[in-house]
Amino acid sequence: MEITKPTWQPFERHGNLTTQSDLPDMVFAFPKQRKEPLTDATHVRNAVARFDQVIDVSDADRALAFINIEKAADYYNIDLSETSWKQLGSHPQQHREESARKGAETRMHTAEAEEAAREGAARKEMGNMTSSQNAALLAQWADLWGGNISLADELVTDDFVTHVAPMPWAPDVGETGGREALRKWISGGYRDLIPDMQNSADVGPIADDHYMVVRWKVEGTYNGGFPGSSPAAVGRRVAFTGTDIVRIEDGKFAEYWLNVDSLFFMQQIGVHEVPALA
Repeated sequence: MEITKPTWQPFERHGNLTTQSDLPDMVFAFPKQRKEPLTDATHVRNAVARFDQVIDVSDADRALAFINIEKAADYYNIDLSETSWKQLGSHPQQHREESARKGAETRMHTAEAEEAAREGAARKEMGNMTSSQNAALLAQWADLWGGNISLADELVTDDFVTHVAPMPWAPDVGETGGREALRKWISGGYRDLIPDMQNSADVGPIADDHYMVVRWKVEGTYNGGFPGSSPAAVGRRVAFTGTDIVRIEDGKFAEYWLNVDSLFFMQQIGVHEVPALA
C-alpha cells in the first residue's frame, strides 16, 4: 500500500544543525531506519543523490522517504523534477559491478541470455542518474568551491585524486593525493587571487552513474599576486571559464580533472610573458 502522508517536519536548533544522534525521527527521509536527515538544503540534495544507495529498506520505506524529500525540498526551495521514488532508483550503487559480473556469467548460458539482458537493461534504466540527482551533485560541488570546505569530509573520498596543472603563485597546491589536495585547491588556488570569486554553471552538469562534467564560469575582482601581472590590474573585474570532470564513487567525489582558460585570465591582468614553472 502506497504511503501518502509525509512524516517529515523541519527541525532546527538555534539556526544550526544538531548532531545526528540528537535528531528526532521526524527529520529523516527514512524515519524507521533514521537514514538521510533532511535538516537543510544541502542534506536534501544529498538524500536525492544517494537515494538508490540506501539498502535494507522496503518499497514502502522508499515511498515514504520520497514524499518526505518532496516536503523538505519544498520547504528549502529546492526544485525536484521527479514525481515518484521509482524515478530515483532502488538498486544500491555499490552492488552494480557485482551484478554486472553475474549478468555476464548468466549470459554465457543461451537459455538464460535473453532474460539476463532484460534484467540488465532494467537495472541500467533504474540506475541512470536523474536530473535532480545531477543538480544535487552540482550543488554539492559548487558549495565546496564556494568556500564551504568543511563539506569535503562528507562529500570527498579519503583517496581523492586530482589531475591539475601546478600554479606559479602556489606550487604546493598541485599535490595530487588525498582529500587535503582538494582543500588546498579551494582555499589556495584562484581564490587567493580573486577572494570574491563567484562560480556559475555555464553548461551542464552532464552526468552518468560514475562521472559528472560541467563547464563553469568564474567572475570576481583581481586582488594581485599572479607573477608578472600588471599592478594596474589590481581591483579589475575579471572573468574566465573552465571545465571540471569529476568521478563519482558511492555518492562521493573520488577523482578530479581540471581544464582552465588561464591564458584569457592572464590577458585580463596584463601578463605579457607566461611564468615558468618552479
